[in-house]
Amino acid sequence: MKKKYLLVALLIFIISIGVTSMSMQNDTFYSIKIGEDIFKYGIDFIDHHSIHTLNYSYPHILFDSIVYLTYNFFNLNGLYILTIIFTFILGIIIFIIDYKLSSNYLFSLLFSILTLLFLKNFLTLRAQIISISIFALEYFFLQNLYNNKKKTNIIFLFLLGVLLVNTHVATYPFYLIMFLPFLITSKFRKDIILTFVLVCLCGFISFMGLDSYTYLFNTLLNTTTNYIMEHQPLVLIEHIDIIFIILLIILFFTNKKIKIELYDKLLLLGVSFMTLVSVRHSIFLILFTLIITAHFIGKYTISKESNNIKNITKKIFTLKGKVLIILLVSIISLTSFISYPKHSFIDKTIYPVNLVSYVKKNIDYKNIRIFNDINIGSYLMLNDIPVFIDSRTDLYTYSYNYKEDIFNDYIDTIYFNKYYEDIFTKYKITHIIIRKNSNLNVYLNEDDNYTVIYQDNYFVLYKKNSKKVI
Repeated sequence: MKKKYLLVALLIFIISIGVTSMSMQNDTFYSIKIGEDIFKYGIDFIDHHSIHTLNYSYPHILFDSIVYLTYNFFNLNGLYILTIIFTFILGIIIFIIDYKLSSNYLFSLLFSILTLLFLKNFLTLRAQIISISIFALEYFFLQNLYNNKKKTNIIFLFLLGVLLVNTHVATYPFYLIMFLPFLITSKFRKDIILTFVLVCLCGFISFMGLDSYTYLFNTLLNTTTNYIMEHQPLVLIEHIDIIFIILLIILFFTNKKIKIELYDKLLLLGVSFMTLVSVRHSIFLILFTLIITAHFIGKYTISKESNNIKNITKKIFTLKGKVLIILLVSIISLTSFISYPKHSFIDKTIYPVNLVSYVKKNIDYKNIRIFNDINIGSYLMLNDIPVFIDSRTDLYTYSYNYKEDIFNDYIDTIYFNKYYEDIFTKYKITHIIIRKNSNLNVYLNEDDNYTVIYQDNYFVLYKKNSKKVI
């Protein structure tokens, strides 16, 4: 039996490498700096990285701390390995859940690998890489509580809630919503109600306090979701993987021979609606659909253990079988890995690596006021350059900071809803860093009030109130 689990661990580890991109992205960069702030200043609720005077509530306090410590000791190499580790942990959790629900080794292994492949685009070093695992475990313990009523499930659900609220607070309300299918179908059973009430208190076991409950609501109040791609409604034709998942769900609801629990049906309906509203919720759709599918196959088909399935499982554990399956999974992993466009930690076509090097060597960057493209703000933060805006978009909205709607001012500038000079004057901007192919660059390049002091193939740095260099 131990050999079976060792093989599972090896195969999931191989897949984890394949689905993990080497390239870092915005949220990872700001997590490093926020984690550094936590150890440097404590929980002071102050933003230390923008040109504005704003408060910050640390919505990913535990995650940011882990990321910073890893970076501090092991640099970007460590963060890459950390991403693989988190992905590996998720794969193991999915396998254990599938195996507990289906009692079939072969299909549990298959679906754990499929889940990682389907979730590939979400497996980056962001707080969600932990919260995905938490939601998978929540489903498992909720189902256990529903079916066997063991009190230990209550403890696990409470501890998971505490972990989630300190790791990825924006998803905490969804943790509570997950109870609804089980509450409804159990006809509001007392032990499930009690667990729900206890989990509702998890928000207070964090430094955010009441903000744990209002953070998502405040996010939905602002306009950031209208401009951020992952918050956009799902365009089904662009997502072949989601089409496959939806076809599975339709099969569950239309085939009379397929019988799944009512709480599973309610859950699938809920996450389907969430995905149509916002593409980022397809994480939940993929995760729960594949877990429920593995459960169904185990319960209604594989539980009978046909001779063919038994023979295939036995063949896997022969020397030849192990070599073949390791080779097959390695090929799948390699194919996934090479499909990523870049294999460097920082993509110079996305982030202004050379421009930042110039700024740090030639400009008193601590005492200038930069207007920057939102997509490079976190990289500027990583290099201790104060930013106008970054991917912590909520921070720059009035519903969050109660001071200025900086995000809207940014959007108005980029889309020319307002004259850019008015915005630059309002915020006393001295320098502008934007992409070379942006519309704003076209106008600034013709404006005598701005001088290009650095440019490369992708980015331009302007200084205000200097004669234009021809």
